[in-house]
Amino acid sequence: MSARALSIVCLLFCAPALADRKVDDPQKERARIVARSLTQEATQSFERRDYTKTQMLLEAAYMLYATEKIQYSLARVYEAQGQKLLAMRSYQQFLRKVPLSERLPGQTEDATGAIGRLQKDLAHLVFSRALPAPLRIDEEVPTPKGSIDAWVEPGTHRLLLPQD
Repeated sequence: MSARALSIVCLLFCAPALADRKVDDPQKERARIVARSLTQEATQSFERRDYTKTQMLLEAAYMLYATEKIQYSLARVYEAQGQKLLAMRSYQQFLRKVPLSERLPGQTEDATGAIGRLQKDLAHLVFSRALPAPLRIDEEVPTPKGSIDAWVEPGTHRLLLPQD
């Protein structure tokens, strides 16, 4: 996909991600407005191919107003930067947590296609049953209890359960 097409994707998916909920709490409403402004600025920086700034803006927007719809835009940026593991995790988070009815046309197919591309360069851990407790892989944030799989960079990893 060309950079122009990616910028259109980001433009279409960043700004509407924050416009779908009415928030009654004034503090949350302010956070939503600031986050929306950040996503709009991220769209402009994405168009300039300033992916580092785009990532920073989208991550800040997500911290202020955590909507999983932002994960789609973050995944696009991570993929453009070659950060395959982060892209994979963000696409999966988007697909797992954003209902089909709240996705824009083409997002599901795009995320699924990206996962197909990315999985060729990553390792996939599949657990025989849902994890009874969080699992730490290397020094990363623990995989949540109930997880059935995890994506990692190829290579040797250290898996730690809470009792280890």
